[in-house]
Amino acid sequence: MNRINLVLLWHMHQPQYRDPETGRYVLPWTRLHALKDYWGMVKILEE
Repeated sequence: MNRINLVLLWHMHQPQYRDPETGRYVLPWTRLHALKDYWGMVKILEE
C-alpha cells in the first residue's frame, strides 16, 4: 500500500474584537477563546 502525507488544519476563526480607533480590545473573547479552546487543542496533540 502506498503511503501518503496528511496534514490536518484546524482553524477556529475568531473575529478581531479590537476598537480600531483606540487599539483596545472591547470584548474578552480573544483571551477567553485562546485560553479555553486553543489550550485544549494543544493538549489533544500532546496525547
